[in-house]
Amino acid sequence: MAVKHIENGKFRVTYIDYEETAKQGKNIWKSKTYYTYTPSGVKITTARGHKTLIERREKELREEQKRLEHESKRKLSNQKLNPKNGVVHDKYNLYRILANVVAKNPCRSEKPKSLANARRVVNELSSFIAKKYPTLSLYDFRESHARDFVRCYKSHSISSIRTYVRIMRSAWRILNEHLNENNAEPVANVWENVKPDFVKSVASKKKVMRYSAFSKPWLHNFFAWLKEHNEDNRYEAFALLFLTGWRRHDILHLTRGNINHEHKYISVTHSKTEETTGAITYIYLTDFIRDLLASLPKRRNGRLFALSESTLRTTLDYYCEHIEAPVDYRVVDVGRYTRRSHTPHAFRRSCITHLKSEHFAGDLVNYITGHSGGTVDERHYNRFCVDYKAATEEAMLYLESIIKGEENANLTLDAVLHKLNMTKEKLAELMAA
Repeated sequence: MAVKHIENGKFRVTYIDYEETAKQGKNIWKSKTYYTYTPSGVKITTARGHKTLIERREKELREEQKRLEHESKRKLSNQKLNPKNGVVHDKYNLYRILANVVAKNPCRSEKPKSLANARRVVNELSSFIAKKYPTLSLYDFRESHARDFVRCYKSHSISSIRTYVRIMRSAWRILNEHLNENNAEPVANVWENVKPDFVKSVASKKKVMRYSAFSKPWLHNFFAWLKEHNEDNRYEAFALLFLTGWRRHDILHLTRGNINHEHKYISVTHSKTEETTGAITYIYLTDFIRDLLASLPKRRNGRLFALSESTLRTTLDYYCEHIEAPVDYRVVDVGRYTRRSHTPHAFRRSCITHLKSEHFAGDLVNYITGHSGGTVDERHYNRFCVDYKAATEEAMLYLESIIKGEENANLTLDAVLHKLNMTKEKLAELMAA
């Protein structure tokens, strides 16, 4: 066990994994890497001038080391079965079936995201059974047990709980197919009896957090502050979040290959809908966006940013809580989590809100931000990428005016000229006349 300072605020925390130690019969050690951050959420890259921060971080990590070991012991105790009851050794013990059969094939989908989500829910049920009903047989699992498990999700949204129940229904059908192949009796799919009314009653106990967008003045002040305190190109990352309305994952995984300087556009295949609609957005490179992209250093992996989602979240939290809170800013403890009304996703919400407030067409806004369209026109006939300059330039210029604090003029001069289909030279000629 150790908390070792490697270099420049980088630490390695080593601890014993009691759960794996019990399984393998020998001490199993694991380690995690942690970094030191400034109060504004920026990772330090040199120890010089940060001695106090590093010492404080080392003390925090000693507590983190204790927490990791305690969590490992807790998991081990949760999964210990009662050796005095003969049902434990029954091959149809529910915990064993969940861990050894259901978790291996939890759903019919072969998509990595779907598999991971289904396996997570099955593993949570395994831990729940190991803790509360360790000797329960598969054939004794009742609707009351299923309902008891669903109540554990009372801090989740109703749509999430419905998804978890749907996953378990499917997992039980697959389990019955496995039992049939092994000439065993099928089990009742009790998840079919977990009705929507019950799910709704569980979700109704959840504390509701209303998520909000940012106002124009707040956005201007935030970007002005961020420009003065720009580290690791956070200004450029947040600016693209707002200008495009794209999701954090899509912005942080942009590469040089997403930019076409010859035809003046930046494009993305939206990760959330890649497997369904395959939606691609092309946005015209205005002078402002080109300058943003030109300021980014070239990286070996081709990525535009070397930032994590947690860095964006930490930066935003610091500004909201120490510099200027947005309108209706709230921090609420919801179940096991602390929720904030304004997160990095609020820049996507703000992009959509301000574009629609300026009466840009809804299907255009959906195209820019990567929302899957609800109408046939949006899904099949609106192809704004054919003329991305005409479709997106005005919207980009309007959003840029908010960042620059020109919202009182409503639109920048460039945006006005674009609306009038007029060049600056033509305007100069008219003024001279």
